[in-house]
Amino acid sequence: MKMERLVDCKAPALPRGTVFRLKGRHPYEESVDFMLVLDEAWANPLVLVVATGYSAGHVVVSLPPECMLEGTVMLSTAWLLENWSKWVYPDCAVEDVHYLQNYPVPRAE
Repeated sequence: MKMERLVDCKAPALPRGTVFRLKGRHPYEESVDFMLVLDEAWANPLVLVVATGYSAGHVVVSLPPECMLEGTVMLSTAWLLENWSKWVYPDCAVEDVHYLQNYPVPRAE
């Protein structure tokens, strides 16, 4: 599983299931993952949820409709880069955020 820096992302938009890894502070661990979740039944269909650690399952933020790339239900990369500190997590600079399109399926032992 190789994560890339978000600031180096060339894709115009990111789909549901995308994972963001960042440096955390209390109430999170030193490193925390947020996952992009989509539910078209919600007023704001794109949400970031904590995916790791003690806070896993908690909603981080319900993103505003303008975060979506026009004509899609995907998160605009440009919007995210511009609004990371305002909307997502100001305690970690966007330059320190890594992403992965989705987690690989773990092998059952």
